[in-house]
Amino acid sequence: MLARFRQPIQRTVSHCYPRFFSQQSYHNVEMLKSISLVNIFASLPNFDHILKKLQSHHYFPNQSPVSYDSHQALRQLFPNGDKKLHHSAVTLLTDSTPVVLPSTETVVHPDHLASHFKQLASPINLYIDKLCQVLANTLAERNYEAGLPDSENVSERVHALQAGLVAYRLGLSHVNIAALLLHDISRCTKEDIAHSHRFHHTESSKILSPLGAVKNYTSHHPFAKFLLYEFSEVYRTHLLSPLSQNSLKMQSDSFAASVRRLSIHQNEKLAEALFQLMAMRAIDDFSKVPEHLLQANLTASHYFDNDTIKKLLVHVMVNHLILLNPDEATVSQFRSDLSAAMKILSRVDHLQPEKKQHLGLK
Repeated sequence: MLARFRQPIQRTVSHCYPRFFSQQSYHNVEMLKSISLVNIFASLPNFDHILKKLQSHHYFPNQSPVSYDSHQALRQLFPNGDKKLHHSAVTLLTDSTPVVLPSTETVVHPDHLASHFKQLASPINLYIDKLCQVLANTLAERNYEAGLPDSENVSERVHALQAGLVAYRLGLSHVNIAALLLHDISRCTKEDIAHSHRFHHTESSKILSPLGAVKNYTSHHPFAKFLLYEFSEVYRTHLLSPLSQNSLKMQSDSFAASVRRLSIHQNEKLAEALFQLMAMRAIDDFSKVPEHLLQANLTASHYFDNDTIKKLLVHVMVNHLILLNPDEATVSQFRSDLSAAMKILSRVDHLQPEKKQHLGLK
């Protein structure tokens, strides 16, 4: 079924090092030049096999197998069958096509909101500003993979910007672009790296809760990593970074909660949800390309700048609020979510954004 999506994967010599990215740069970093989303999906088994294996872990015990495979998943996630599905992370990130978003607004105006939410326009704009500030602070300048040389590393901020851009290039929804852009945002709010490794998915989910469905990937991305680790040899062998491999063990106690939340989906809907999570997780791990692999073709405008990020978040926020019931209980819950998010974001108020303009962030 995946014949038209298949393409050969450039093979390299593997070594059994404690770290996934070996200290020899020809190993896995170079694979980011050749592995595509099609390669990852071609390595995945059918849903009935996935479900049977998950049920052996006591996950989804009441679900029934259905006929659903990775070919169907690609057609549903990317109905246009875009050729970019065959492109590597490096190719996607050096695509010079301008980024175009539907929103031209960088702030939420009260007129955009239903009557019960109009009073929250100012706090909402402060929240969006704070997200951008945190994404540009000094913690966001830390190397994502502690212990790896700069030549095989990216910063927290670059990882976020690459994830958002790859999602955009592949044609994901604005919600999912925002989700990938901000999925690790809490890692830039805590100086304690060990704390971030263990809790960043739960804290980032709280931070993104005011944006509605944007939080979904964030809360499930450790489980998405588990799914790809279990079912894709290509991912397990060529994409899983050392940090992600180590944090997978730390985050295993969160899997049961993900399973409970995902269990609202039945049969084919569950299959769709699991394959979407795996697609987004693959994009997540595509987005760790050292800059020296991009530099010849990279300009600041290739990444999202602050205004682009704000336009994206304004668009997602306004559309989320349109779907909410404008009653007192809903407004109260939204206000509470906004307050909880700002509390986490504000714990690094003493860290100012970098003064230099880096990768398009102004």
